[in-house]
Amino acid sequence: MTSRILAPFYTYITTLGLVMEAGAELNIPVLVLDRPNPIRSDIVEGPILDLKYRSFVGHYPIPTRYGSTIGELAESIIEHGWIDPVPKLEIIRMEGWQPDAWFDQTDLIWTPPSPNIPDLETAIIYPGMCIIEGTNISEGRGTPKPFKWMAHHGSMAKNFLRH
Repeated sequence: MTSRILAPFYTYITTLGLVMEAGAELNIPVLVLDRPNPIRSDIVEGPILDLKYRSFVGHYPIPTRYGSTIGELAESIIEHGWIDPVPKLEIIRMEGWQPDAWFDQTDLIWTPPSPNIPDLETAIIYPGMCIIEGTNISEGRGTPKPFKWMAHHGSMAKNFLRH
């Protein structure tokens, strides 16, 4: 089972919306297999995307941690009118999922959603650490500890580590 991470800049979200738009335009029903959110789906926190910064890595006005499963998000995309036309949407719901459960509290096997999110701990810190990606600080992609290690070239690195 592949998971996806609960953050608007995780590109599966934009892809979901684009698939839904294409399904509507071509009159093809869209089937979403709901999946658990590995870092719980009962918590909403962080700023809401300002649409003047809309891109493929931030497409909908949702908070950094938007508190839903992928199926619930598909419903929200329709309910909030973020796409037009609207597809015929069918969601295959999960059985036994508890919104307040962390992934390691399930009987499911972890499958990394990305080479840069190898474990649950990284998934937990991803929503907060990924915002560093838009700066000149490296968030550790390509290292053994993505999003756990940070680096900066130059004198700022020493000052950064002091704080």
